[in-house]
Amino acid sequence: MHRALPAPTSTLPAIALVLAALVGCAPPTVDRSEVRDETARVLPTRDNGDGTWSYVVADDFDPERRVQGEIITWRYDGQARFSNEPRFGGERTFVVPEEQAEDPLDQLLAMRRVDREGRVWVVDAVDEESWARARADARHPDEHEGDEPDPSAAFTTPEAPLEPGTVVTWQPASWTHLDCIPGGGLNPNELHLWEGESRDEIFSGHTARQQTAVKVRVNGSVVCSGVILRQDQVLTAAHCVSDDSNNPIAVGTVDVCRDDIAACIDADDIDFSASYGGGSGSGGGTDFADDWAIIELEQTWSAAGFGTAEDMDLSSASDSVLANLTKVHNLAFPQFLPGCTLSSGNTLIHNLENEPIASIQNKRLRLKIDGSAGHSGSPVYYCPAGDDDVCASGDIGFVIAVFAGWNTGDNRHVGPKASSFIDAAVAFMDD
Repeated sequence: MHRALPAPTSTLPAIALVLAALVGCAPPTVDRSEVRDETARVLPTRDNGDGTWSYVVADDFDPERRVQGEIITWRYDGQARFSNEPRFGGERTFVVPEEQAEDPLDQLLAMRRVDREGRVWVVDAVDEESWARARADARHPDEHEGDEPDPSAAFTTPEAPLEPGTVVTWQPASWTHLDCIPGGGLNPNELHLWEGESRDEIFSGHTARQQTAVKVRVNGSVVCSGVILRQDQVLTAAHCVSDDSNNPIAVGTVDVCRDDIAACIDADDIDFSASYGGGSGSGGGTDFADDWAIIELEQTWSAAGFGTAEDMDLSSASDSVLANLTKVHNLAFPQFLPGCTLSSGNTLIHNLENEPIASIQNKRLRLKIDGSAGHSGSPVYYCPAGDDDVCASGDIGFVIAVFAGWNTGDNRHVGPKASSFIDAAVAFMDD
């Protein structure tokens, strides 16, 4: 069934909504496939006078129109504001909240989508039966049958979770640092190596999993890493496609490039997580647990003539499963290679880390894993069918976290736990 959701504050004129109610007219609705098939247009822009700009709405666009997808009915919520001079990489701080369960529906309702014409879309209604089927399909037998530990059993990690009220400082790991000083010192340690030991395994040929790794580019420059989850859906970090003032990057400047075939496809829209709040320019308060986003491509890889792409799945494994992992994998395009050789994002690094989980807390993973600038948005994953340290031919890789950044206090890398956002992500991807 469809459930109409409480409408968040809209930027649309209130009078238009009132008039529609008076005449008893339901908002016009179009199928989402029609919207996706729209030809990309070059629209005029306007300066908002506050350091941002926006696209001018096309004359033929009806702001009252609803867009009907497979799971979600979308409502237009105004034009996105893009920074005239975007700032990136600012230090983030947040206060660890009391742990509490989050309703997946509330999480989905708070998400937003920005398309190529700068239109912001929010959730107006949800087909809960279709969503339930999608969520069930995303729960893979490899993770939930056979040898899974008892989810109710106590689990331990090497480090205690952060206490509520703790002020946490962390730094996004993307193209923001300039120096490479292994081992630390006065300047940032670009490699942020766990106990000074690099376990990086330089790329040596595209395996099935390695073919899922992609470069996320803005205006043709590599800014981050990502992973293919669907044939037209890519997971990355939210700070890769928005700036420190929490303004999105113009979707038309974003594309995604596969490494195995050196081919790129433009972004069609970007979906932002429920609670992501930007960075230093918006007053901080950004929890790395919310630092994820989905880039929807304008077409599938096969439709673009590049053949079917390899992909991974999001993990829905319990905390007890994650705590017992002895190894995890990571695929990324870092700015620096071991030894501080400048990579410029052109080399795929495959990391295999021992005893990787430092702590698990609600929506957060803290990882004992190597990384450097450019790792942002990259997948941290395992292969349950291969006893977590082996990803054999045909095994499915399950993403347990998005690489968000590093925790300056104790040199831990951090990211949002995939099982905490899989329900909302599936609704967006399967819509």
